[in-house]
Order: sequence, then C-alpha cells, then structure tokens
Amino acid sequence: MTFVRTIATAAATAAFAAAAIVPAADAATGSGGQLVTGTVLSAITVTPTPVVLTGMSPGSATPASGTGTVAVTSTDCYTLSVSDTTNEGFLKFGSTAFTARLQWKLGAGTFADLVTASTTVAANQPVTLATNHSISYQQPLAGQNVPAGAYTTTATFTGASSTC
Repeated sequence: MTFVRTIATAAATAAFAAAAIVPAADAATGSGGQLVTGTVLSAITVTPTPVVLTGMSPGSATPASGTGTVAVTSTDCYTLSVSDTTNEGFLKFGSTAFTARLQWKLGAGTFADLVTASTTVAANQPVTLATNHSISYQQPLAGQNVPAGAYTTTATFTGASSTC
C-alpha cells in the first residue's frame, strides 16, 4: 500500500506542477482609458474697498478727495462699470444732499460725475486672478452749504464678461 500511495502522490505532484506551468485558459488581461474633465465656470468677483473723503469743508475751493481700490478676479475678459442707484451720485445725510455730484476717475484718468446710469470704468480687460483698479473720488465743495453730518452714497461696481 505504501507503494500505491507514493505513486499516487507522485502523480498528483506532477499534475499540479504541470498545471502551474501551463496558464489557465480563462486568464485574461485588459485595459481602458478613463476620460477626466473639469469645467471652469464663468465667474467674476468685484470687491471694492471703502473710501473716506478728506477735506470736507463746505464752500472750500478745493474739493474733498479720497482713493480706494476695486479688486477684480475673472475667468473671462471683462468690462468694469460704475453707477450710483442709491443717491444718483449725490452725497447725502438724511434728506440733505450736496448739490454737486460726487466725481470719480480711474487711475490718472479724468474726473467724471457719478451718475445713475452705468458708466464704463475699464473696457475689455484680460482674464485675471487679481487686478486692483485704483479709483479716486472728489466732492466739489465750492458753493456747497450743507450742515455737519456723515454724508454717504454708494458707487456700485459691476463686472461683465466681454471680448478682449
């Protein structure tokens, strides 16, 4: 019986070894590419800083003035505009207002009245991660006779997609 067992064990070992050498018929390989996409959404953010006018002395020949920045981040070319739909460009304190409009300019540009209608500040600007536009303001004071108080208005800046 020992002899039969040894032959059977030897035959089983030989069969196992043969199976290990010859690959199984159902072994397979494959590959495929996975497309990965991402969409950049069109986005524009406009962040103005507050501006405090200095030299607010009604009747003075020298206008009150101040400067601030408007930061723009945009995934598209853009046009920046400004308007004042709050007080139509007039600094107000309660129901009292200056009779001369607040004026603004971009950088070394020329002062223009702040008005209700949207006015272009910077046209067809390139895509940007952060551009700071320097905006200066002046309030004409000659002939202005207003009582003491904290006069305000809001210059609203808007960025809109445009072509470059």
